Amino acid sequence: MSITIRQQIDNVASGTGAISLTLSSAQSGDTVVAIHADNFHTAAGLTTPTGTAVGGGWTLQHTLDGGSSDSHAKVWMGTVTTDGGTVVEGTANTDHERYLGAWVLQGAVLYDTAASAETDSDSTTHVAPSVTPTVGKTDDLLICLFGTGNGLSTNYTGMPGGMTARTERDASTFMTVRCADEQLASDAATGTRTATAADLRHCMTVSVLVKTVPPQEGALNSSAMSKMGLGLGI
Repeated sequence: MSITIRQQIDNVASGTGAISLTLSSAQSGDTVVAIHADNFHTAAGLTTPTGTAVGGGWTLQHTLDGGSSDSHAKVWMGTVTTDGGTVVEGTANTDHERYLGAWVLQGAVLYDTAASAETDSDSTTHVAPSVTPTVGKTDDLLICLFGTGNGLSTNYTGMPGGMTARTERDASTFMTVRCADEQLASDAATGTRTATAADLRHCMTVSVLVKTVPPQEGALNSSAMSKMGLGLGI
């Protein structure tokens, strides 16, 4: 069962107030995956998002910690409680470059797994790690983030084949981030995904998998509970 992306929206900031994203397509019950990244301070400075879209709170699912004064990223998930709303980045510092992206996903969606990498070696080849689906039996949505991490921007001249490349975001001349996503056709490992930068840059990458809740599992669980006399008032 495929996942429907109702909306994908992202933005960057450089030394300004917090990034705010308007989820104009979000409907109550949708899942929001938010990826927050920066290029300075510490991972602890990426605090919990705020805004009106996710009234029940956010769950931190993954952290990329590049260390002090380097690149960091966090993956958050939450459920939309009212149609529309905003997602506002959580940050303890607004004197550096940050990225915030949100994916509004229709229907019940589970976090599956994620992996990330950060390197202080210059390269034009930015590689998002391979990830292997672990939850349920339906196919995953893969989301990848590619970003520069040494205080310099670039242009991504090539994005991974088969993926939908999202808008390239430049935070002044200090950081570039571009994301891509793809509905997978199998439960096999994704393999690495590679973006090509126009210039030699340090990089940070994140690979995230989310999955629909298999309907057959819900039915099987109900049947098992019935036989055990659980959950049905027996």
